[in-house]
Amino acid sequence: PGSIRSHLEAALPEKNLEIRPHMPHEQFNPLLYEKQVLLLVVNDDPLHRYSLPSKLFEYLPTGNPILGIGPRDHEAALIVRETETGEMFSSHDEEGVRRFLLRRYEEWREGRGGREGRRFPLYERRHQAGRLAGILDSVLGS
Repeated sequence: PGSIRSHLEAALPEKNLEIRPHMPHEQFNPLLYEKQVLLLVVNDDPLHRYSLPSKLFEYLPTGNPILGIGPRDHEAALIVRETETGEMFSSHDEEGVRRFLLRRYEEWREGRGGREGRRFPLYERRHQAGRLAGILDSVLGS
């Protein structure tokens, strides 16, 4: 984390970078709804192949574009594409990330940036918990 912070501080002008200390979830969540690009980093390690960052499910309803960095065939990338909430780029696709950010910047500058918040019932906790309960019931019932 220290080296990532120093890289960001070296690469970005101070006015474009705000690093905040850790904060409780109830204070953090409303910040996601401010007009911005949301960064989703998915680990490229095979051990993480079948795990989804919970942050993705917090990002989806905000209406803000998601900039995903990680394997393009990961489940998170499929959800981002399916919901049309952003794009996923491999960690080596600097040009793709640059183009994505420039498009979002132009949209923002022209007053077209951001969408209204949206609901994705299939990816809400209640629905997912219900699916898990169904799987557990079927396992316990057999």
